[in-house]
Amino acid sequence: MSELVASIRSSVSRAEAGRLALRYLCFAAGLIVNSFGIAFITKAALGTSPISSIPYVLDLRFQPTFGEFTFVLNMVYIVAQVVLLRRDFQPIQLLQVVANLVFSAFIDVSMGLLSWLAPAALPAQLGSLALGCCILAFGLSIEVAPRVIVVPGEGI
Repeated sequence: MSELVASIRSSVSRAEAGRLALRYLCFAAGLIVNSFGIAFITKAALGTSPISSIPYVLDLRFQPTFGEFTFVLNMVYIVAQVVLLRRDFQPIQLLQVVANLVFSAFIDVSMGLLSWLAPAALPAQLGSLALGCCILAFGLSIEVAPRVIVVPGEGI
């Protein structure tokens, strides 16, 4: 009987671990879609989201890339969370560093993939902006659905 109970416990633990892994995989997919949406919005040449504006402007002036500046700014946000929340900061939220790395790297990948996109006419820019907003919204819905961790800009 005890072997049966142990077997059930281990299978439940494996099942829970599998569900948790799937949730984090969905979260990561959402980050990748978000990065593509941000790149698409930025390539529309009508501006970018407020949280991405500082890294984008710095990218226009200095050597590091849009994604690299995004990584640095998000690390500042993570440090601010730790300072502000102190004991209420949950150690699991340190996974934001990994999420930040994935997100920032894929901003640069997405900007490269979209290097061909340079709408010149206002209707094309507006269409690109609208499509980018839809992509970003879809990515956000994928990202928040698993309810695992928050990204640095939302955690602050």
